[in-house]
Amino acid sequence: MMQDPVVASNFEALNTKSLEIQFDLAGTDYVALENIGTGAYGVVCSAINQRCSGEQVAIKKIPDIFGQVTVARRTYREIKILKHFRHDNIISIRDIIQPSADKLKMFRDVYIVLDLMESDLHRIIYSPQELTDEHVRYFLYQIVRGLKYIHSANIVHRDLKPSNLLVNENCELKIGDFGTNALLCYYITACCVNVLYAVAVSLCLGVFSLLVESSIM
Repeated sequence: MMQDPVVASNFEALNTKSLEIQFDLAGTDYVALENIGTGAYGVVCSAINQRCSGEQVAIKKIPDIFGQVTVARRTYREIKILKHFRHDNIISIRDIIQPSADKLKMFRDVYIVLDLMESDLHRIIYSPQELTDEHVRYFLYQIVRGLKYIHSANIVHRDLKPSNLLVNENCELKIGDFGTNALLCYYITACCVNVLYAVAVSLCLGVFSLLVESSIM
């Protein structure tokens, strides 16, 4: 399976120091609890929203956002897409923490507030917990439901895999991590993180194009 070298290098670096990364939330409505995961470009922590009676949320920190043009571009794209999406099976952006006026000159980290999900399908698959046929059918139904909504907007995810399918204890599933999405009209290119998914999408949606190298739109 082909993997984007930018994604691989960022993930390895962040995964190594994920527990060391600090969330600077002073002066905001949020209090960080603990780091709970690592993505291709950022680290996620659980947090409490003090403004909403202690509601728990997830906060994704993308450190040094301007250090790599690719990371900045993909983060912007993910924010732009998710701000428009409203669906039960797609992760939602609840807030974007803006830097205070005295920190604008030092601004380099982006904080995105998301729905807090307790696990992902990758962890569940490899856990001792038994998955029944009913679990599989319900998960598959939610995945297809979310994809139908995404594809109806002429967007393809391009990195659909178990670790990007977030799950709660009540088996509620949400598709997350839209940093590698693309408009369907730009074709599905070889810079896809998950090539098998790219081929499936191209066939299902009738996009019969060559998998060619292309700059990220």
